[in-house]
Amino acid sequence: MSSNSSSTNIKQGVQDILQVSNLQRSLNILKRLHDTEMRAISAESGDPEIERLSQQIDKDQFKVNEIKKENTYYQQNVQAAQSEIQTIEKQLADNKQLQQDKKDVDAQKKIRETADDAVVTTLKNMIGDLEPCSSILAQDMFSQVMPEIKDMREDQRDLFSKQVLTQSLQNGVCMLCGNDLGNHPEAEQHINKLLENYQSSELSGILDLVERANERINEDSQTLPDKMNNNYQSLVKSAEEAEKAQAIIDRKSVSLEANMDMARNLEEKEHTTLPELHAKVNDNKARIISNEDKLEQLSDEINSNQKAREDKLNEQSNLAVQKSVADKTNSILQELQTIVSEYDDEARSELSQQVKYMFNQLITEQDQRLIKEVNISNNYEMEILGENGINLLNDISKGQSQVLSLAFIFALAKLASKGRDEIDFPLFVDTPFARLDSQIRDHIIQKTPSLSSQWVLLLTDTEFTTREKSSFIQSNGVGYVYKLQKDSDGQTSILKSSLNDQEEA
Repeated sequence: MSSNSSSTNIKQGVQDILQVSNLQRSLNILKRLHDTEMRAISAESGDPEIERLSQQIDKDQFKVNEIKKENTYYQQNVQAAQSEIQTIEKQLADNKQLQQDKKDVDAQKKIRETADDAVVTTLKNMIGDLEPCSSILAQDMFSQVMPEIKDMREDQRDLFSKQVLTQSLQNGVCMLCGNDLGNHPEAEQHINKLLENYQSSELSGILDLVERANERINEDSQTLPDKMNNNYQSLVKSAEEAEKAQAIIDRKSVSLEANMDMARNLEEKEHTTLPELHAKVNDNKARIISNEDKLEQLSDEINSNQKAREDKLNEQSNLAVQKSVADKTNSILQELQTIVSEYDDEARSELSQQVKYMFNQLITEQDQRLIKEVNISNNYEMEILGENGINLLNDISKGQSQVLSLAFIFALAKLASKGRDEIDFPLFVDTPFARLDSQIRDHIIQKTPSLSSQWVLLLTDTEFTTREKSSFIQSNGVGYVYKLQKDSDGQTSILKSSLNDQEEA
């Protein structure tokens, strides 16, 4: 059975018990009677305009009824979705650690991957930094030859390159002093003389290369240790991060592996199902608001057409008697609508109070402050509010939920017996103690006889142990005990027993 149909059936069942349904049926009969009378009067008037107005009123009223049905359906969708949202949120809260473990594992996997990538990058950097290492091995040799290189450099007096001399001859202008060689032939002769003697100066380029190589080797020998040390520290840090992340992954994966399906399911509910449910709630609420606007517009049109029809009918004195009957029927209808609405509100208010009272009667003293207020909605759905005003319905324990269900049943029975001090018809409850601890069982056994004239319990062997027998004896409220016994032919016999019978029922 779907949640929507279940909610509708619960509402109908509760209204039947509280006799609200009888009033609603009377209201529907009166409304149909009034509609029939008005159609008959309209037909008898012979006025096409009155006929048209009556038909339009009926059409609009049909639309109103259909839209109200839609809104009931949409409201049930909202309630079902909200109930599912609360259930999922409770599951997420109850399994918060499992979810956190999965998030931690996913995060640590990313940290490990990043650290592993950093290790690879650092190793590549170390290889690149080691490339000049072979030339550093020649540092001792360079330290021996550099004094000789210095002496050779001192012997070289060329303070300019051979290219400067050749370029000066080509341009006809000395590139050092700027003199025109055509006007100063002695300068041109000097440049040629320099070129003839330049063979010894070609060592300058080689000396430059040796000196630069020596400088580079000295620089590398100074910076390489720092580079290698930094790379090594980075390598160790990344390796430790990867190792630490893997340790967390291994530790948390132990619990995750046993509950991986649940963890994935909760993750899907959190990131997929919950957003879909919230969207469903918002969509159905928007449809309800849209329909309420339509209902308001239709109500205005119906009232306008009814007034126009009323004015037309008042012009025909021959219909005065029939119209008077219809007016009285409508007056009774309006009064009954008010009575039904007020009675329904009062019944839900009293039911809310009785549920809280019965809960505190059945629950142990330590939990009697759990519920501050109980609210029953128009659809007879219940919410229980704690001291902070938050609905606790999905947060209470299974045992407390079982007691709340019993309290709801007793409250309904109490209201159905309104006007009498006790419930005067039997209450049948199947496996009432299934989810209750022994302390709550004892308390219910002691309290229930004072709340009902007859309580029929269908108990399993785990609910009727020596402890429960002792509590029943102390309550002094047990009239008869029967046990079900399966016979050899497969049939089940009902045998009268007693609390003193040592066999468990």
